[in-house]
Amino acid sequence: MTIWMPYTQMQGAKPLLIERGEGASLITQDGRRLLDAVSSWWVVLHGHARPELAEAVYRQALKLEQVIAAGYSHDPAQALSRRIVDLTPEPLQHLFFSDNGSTAVEVGLKMAFQYWKNQDIAGRTRFLALKEGYHGDTIGAMSVGDRGLFNDIYGELLFAADLIEVPYDHWGREGLEEAETAALARVALHLEQHGGEYAALILEPLIQGAGGMLMYRPQFLKSLVNLAQEAGILVIFDEVMTGFGRTGEYFACVKAGVCPDILCMSKGLSGGVLPLAATLANDRVYEAFLGSDPRLTLYHGHSYTANPLGCAAGLASLDLMRTESEAKFRGMEAWHREELGKLAGHPRLEKLRALGAVAAMDYKPAEGARYNQRSELIQAFQDQGVLLRPLGKTIYVLPPYCITRAELAQVYQAIRQVLDA
Repeated sequence: MTIWMPYTQMQGAKPLLIERGEGASLITQDGRRLLDAVSSWWVVLHGHARPELAEAVYRQALKLEQVIAAGYSHDPAQALSRRIVDLTPEPLQHLFFSDNGSTAVEVGLKMAFQYWKNQDIAGRTRFLALKEGYHGDTIGAMSVGDRGLFNDIYGELLFAADLIEVPYDHWGREGLEEAETAALARVALHLEQHGGEYAALILEPLIQGAGGMLMYRPQFLKSLVNLAQEAGILVIFDEVMTGFGRTGEYFACVKAGVCPDILCMSKGLSGGVLPLAATLANDRVYEAFLGSDPRLTLYHGHSYTANPLGCAAGLASLDLMRTESEAKFRGMEAWHREELGKLAGHPRLEKLRALGAVAAMDYKPAEGARYNQRSELIQAFQDQGVLLRPLGKTIYVLPPYCITRAELAQVYQAIRQVLDA
């Protein structure tokens, strides 16, 4: 029997067996403790094994565990929808549930594509996206992501998207404003010539996650969105990673003061307890799907759409956000900057950066060093009692909000010890 693991070459692979979670830590079957410095792929907001979340799921399971979402609903879905709408920009009033980040993006892409079809507007069939972008591993989500190791093999299956170059920010970056101005000028010229061909612009706002925790400024985001909207192009924000406090605000669009037409979210939506996702749309998009012609319908759905257990977990998670975690995600950037400051100037590190609850740095291989490969670094960090998974050349820290100041310092100390070796 084999459990085929994601993003893993299975020849010789052997999983590390985890017995339980506790706060910001994972405990292995042989009793070792690992600080989960990546929130178990960015989903765990408040820490592992939170009784408030477990109890919410338990109570809901005794009442209603699942119901078809086509034509039916329930109180947890209704309540969670209202809570999400209250946290996002006011125009986003219409919510479609799904079950993970990739499918939330698929829903958003289908909404944008069909929006134009439903109005008999021809020609708007292409998508704009950002270089280094990643939106998931389903066919549509891969198509609007930058090409690389994860999706090159599927190139014949993917539709084409045009990619925009983004000037990224980091400590010591020079000429950023000039680079932003030049990039926006290129976009403006391109849209003058081809703007009528695009259904939507899709992007990860402020931080491009899987591309390497690449950070860019709100000013650039605002200007880019303005150019797209002036050209009549719908704007989709993929907030699967950036949502629920990761940028220091509940959503990156709120932090940047920008409202998309469609917003995709997942990961932290249930607090890391159960698969759950949502795609929000404004009136302009939603109303294009209304009418007596059945062809106007959005024909998309999932068996576990708006699952009551996931929605109950989501409500309990938002309660914890309000009472406990909000103060942590708003203040964590200062902690990151203090710890990054201690690593500044390290000969194997460059491009240090932090935004909200996320910090990142690029490491440089060094001749004769013990740890030059990503796989070697993962194991070395694990030997130091920390779960870190570099993205290519990028080491990043994205912990649960329950992490203590001392625990965060331990994560950075592990980075220094490994790179010093």
